[in-house]
Amino acid sequence: MDKVSIIGAGLVGSTAAFVLARTGLCEIVLIDIQKELAQGKALDIAHAMPSLKNDVAIHGGDDFSLIKNSDIVIITAGTPRKIGGKREDLFVVNKKIVTSICENIKKYAPESIVIIVTNPLDLMARVAYDCLGFEKERVMGMGNELDSLRFAYFIREYSQAMYKEIDTKVIGMHGEIMIPVPEISTIKGIPISEVLAPQEIEEIVEKTKKGGYEVFNLLQQSAYCATAEAIKIMVQAILKDTKEQVCACVLLDGEYGIKDVFLGVPLVLGRKGIEKIVQVKLTDETQKELEEAAKEVKELLK
Repeated sequence: MDKVSIIGAGLVGSTAAFVLARTGLCEIVLIDIQKELAQGKALDIAHAMPSLKNDVAIHGGDDFSLIKNSDIVIITAGTPRKIGGKREDLFVVNKKIVTSICENIKKYAPESIVIIVTNPLDLMARVAYDCLGFEKERVMGMGNELDSLRFAYFIREYSQAMYKEIDTKVIGMHGEIMIPVPEISTIKGIPISEVLAPQEIEEIVEKTKKGGYEVFNLLQQSAYCATAEAIKIMVQAILKDTKEQVCACVLLDGEYGIKDVFLGVPLVLGRKGIEKIVQVKLTDETQKELEEAAKEVKELLK
């Protein structure tokens, strides 16, 4: 059976572990510096498996040797965003955490595919990539798939279309300067720009950009249920080799005219990780926004 390890047993990591355990696809390891927290959450999840008839092994602890031979490692650990703060404020402290984790991944799971969830996501993906030294196809960030789910939620609010009829694309940085792309987001295959009024689209885009903040302000902590679902979508695409198209943060090497920066774009996921970066035609305005996002990421990394 395939093996997925999650580093960080907080709400995001433990919820992702539960969501993945429900699929029955993989053995799961939950690692946290708080050993008992990881063990307790792993045991709680394991106790739910008889109802689901999923005979998957679930382990928890603080020993990184538990991740040995993982097919996928997901990094959710890090200092969370504080009230009134920005994701980018976390860069210095979370860089140290992610770097330490990546050293252990290199030691115990050198053949794994690594998915970054820790914020600021685009910056942490770069930190992880530089530390790991893995092929670019095996290092990616989750954020834009979560943003795409939120985009679909708000499109349904305005259109009353069923979720299965909606396909969304959100590119650029994960966060408030994300770029929802109406011209390549569709309802029944028709661009939403041809289905909804310009004012409606403008409102949907703005709500999508503020979706994470809305949850944060209500909960006084970051979202975790939708985040876990976005993680599951990516993990399933890899383990089942579905060649599914998702939006995720990857290293661009000339695609969209952008080089040597991690940004969210549409891509195809399969057993090898990133199998193809999908280059869709963007409007001049959207292309400019993407280039500005690339400049922002590079500036924040200095």
